[in-house]
This record gives sequence, C-alpha cells and structure tokens, in this order.
Amino acid sequence: MNWRVFELVRQGVLERVGKGKFTVGESSFYLPDISPEIFKVDKAIKKAFPFVSYCVWPEKWINEFSRHISKTGIILVDIERDSAESVYFTLKDYFKEVFYKPSRELLQDYIQGLENATVVRNLVSEAPIQTVNGVSTVTIEKLLVDIFCDMEFEYLQGREIGHIYENAFSRYSVNQTKLLRYAARKGKKDEIMRIIKQYNIPENLNGENTRSK
Repeated sequence: MNWRVFELVRQGVLERVGKGKFTVGESSFYLPDISPEIFKVDKAIKKAFPFVSYCVWPEKWINEFSRHISKTGIILVDIERDSAESVYFTLKDYFKEVFYKPSRELLQDYIQGLENATVVRNLVSEAPIQTVNGVSTVTIEKLLVDIFCDMEFEYLQGREIGHIYENAFSRYSVNQTKLLRYAARKGKKDEIMRIIKQYNIPENLNGENTRSK
C-alpha cells in the first residue's frame, strides 16, 4: 500500500498535504512573483551574509487574497536572531528607510505610510520558507500564520482574515501539518485551528472549493 501511494504521489494523482493526508490532483504550489526590489534586498543579504537563514517578502503579497487592497510598501526581512541586527546595519548602507524590530507606534504612525520601507525582524526557528528564482522567501504556510500573528498585519481583523484563508486554501496547496507546526512555534496553533473550523475550510483542499453545496 505504501508503495502504491508513493507511486500515485510521484505521478501527480495524489498530493501529500500533511502527515498521512492526501488530496486528489496535482499540486498547486504558491510561487509568488519576485519583484526587482525583492531581488535587490536578497542580493544585499547574500553578499554580506552568505550562510544565514532568512526570508524576504513584501507585505503587499496579501493583496492576492484580501478584499481590501493594501498600499503599503513594506518589505519584510525575517532573519535568524543572531544575525538580525548586523543585517539591519548592512541594509542601511543600501536602502534609505530600514527599521529593526520597530515598535507598534512607529509602525502604525510612520512606517506604514511610506512608499518604500524595509523592516528587519527575527526569523522563528524552523519557519517554513522556500526558494523562488534564487530568492529565499515565504511559503503559503508562513504567510498565513504571520498575517494572523504579527503586528504588521493587525489591520486585518475578523472576517478579513477568514476571507484570506479561504482564498489561499482554494487557490493553492496548503500543508496543514506544516502550517499548524509553525503556528505552534508562534503560540497560535489553537487560534488558527479555530479559524479553519469557523470558516469551514476543508482539511484537504487543492485548487477548488470542495464544500458541500
């Protein structure tokens, strides 16, 4: 049976979406477009810190899933804790508006109004990241957990979060095991499980809405 399941996954008939969980059909992976600005930030980090773990992504990527379009120009740089401050000072040599773990007040009163800003934060260990066109960036699982947990996204409240989750699960393959493991590392596993249940998001959803009509 294990061999047969392995073959069906290899052929694309089944897709693994979690431990012991599969869905029918080929994977629809989240592979965001990498802008020139993201390439520049990524290049600056690689040049000075070739061996650190990090993740670069723009806050505006949530616009694909949300009803309310965010005009923020914030680029988030999540980097391992021991290197974060050094990376911050390095990026300041390349870019004008760079901030290291800004306060909630500074973020809301100033940074979110800037056309271009780079915010350096600590990368949670074992965060799910991926490489797209040579750039280390978010997976769909990390994006979904971060927008729920992090103060940069506090303007996304209530039904809007549910709407984003529904759209993300309907468009892409979301590994719930990976998502909930990361949510647990940020202390929000139970809350995110409640979102999934509240909005009746099926456990194994790939490319289409499979709710009962």
